[in-house]
Amino acid sequence: MALTDKLAAIGDALRRNLDSDEKVLLADMPGEIDRVYRKAISDFWAQVPTGMDRYHFAGDGWNVDNFYPQGRFTCASGNPQYVFAYHNRRHAPYDLAQRLEDCGAEIVFTGASKIDFGFYGANITALPALDFSNMTRLQATFSGCGALQTVRELKLGEATEYSQAFAGCVALENLTVSGTIGQNGFDVSECPLTVQSLRSILAALKPGASKTLTLGAENLAKLTQAELAAAAEAGWSVV
Repeated sequence: MALTDKLAAIGDALRRNLDSDEKVLLADMPGEIDRVYRKAISDFWAQVPTGMDRYHFAGDGWNVDNFYPQGRFTCASGNPQYVFAYHNRRHAPYDLAQRLEDCGAEIVFTGASKIDFGFYGANITALPALDFSNMTRLQATFSGCGALQTVRELKLGEATEYSQAFAGCVALENLTVSGTIGQNGFDVSECPLTVQSLRSILAALKPGASKTLTLGAENLAKLTQAELAAAAEAGWSVV
């Protein structure tokens, strides 16, 4: 096949994949190849449901090499269980918050009432701000996320109940809590939290709740006696 025929064939392929009838000049071919790549990614994500449900981005099939989401993903059910469970499990951990930001994408959970095992065992280092204020239960939501270092913000509601939500989060240092903690079971004893993170937790405690907050001995040692006394005065047993 002559060179001109080969170039014509390339041009035909580019037009076909770009759904275009425009002539492709030789000088423009590298850029058009990039356009084909970008269009393929966009076409793929257009087929991914934006309503998140069970196992939506779970398992190692979704990982640092292919998770480049586009658009806004919201809850398709009241309890999108395991939605990111074991995400990226066999790859190097990565910053999921930064990836979402770089892609201009969002994950929104305000339509859910529970998120059991939501990020269970996910191999990620950071999560974006999460509004969980409508949740009635966080059960093992971040459990087993051994590489997780940062949750940029976690907004909670006073009715939310907790069961092993942070079990196994042995690297979690930065956890900015907002909203209200009003129930038993909030346990971050395995997390080496910063003082700032611990203070955000204390600030979120509902006054007069007569509940127990579990920080663990190492985290307790980072706080002043005055801070712990203030929590006790507000009706909380901090252990």
